[in-house]
Amino acid sequence: MHPLSLVLTLLGAVAAVFGDMAKPFATCSDKGQQRAVETFDIASAFLRLASGVTGALHMNRAAWGRKGRIFVQI
Repeated sequence: MHPLSLVLTLLGAVAAVFGDMAKPFATCSDKGQQRAVETFDIASAFLRLASGVTGALHMNRAAWGRKGRIFVQI
């Protein structure tokens, strides 16, 4: 299940969002040549739900550990 779908299922509709995405490295090595990084590796979203509850989602493509794991802290 997608993390945002989980939030919507458990807590209801989102009323407002503030998001940020980052590329920690502007370039990467590809076959000995430097090239521009085209994708964002880190994303954060701060949410205010219709019920008044606030929350945060943090995603990182480069994090160590089991891939695709969703961790929920309430």
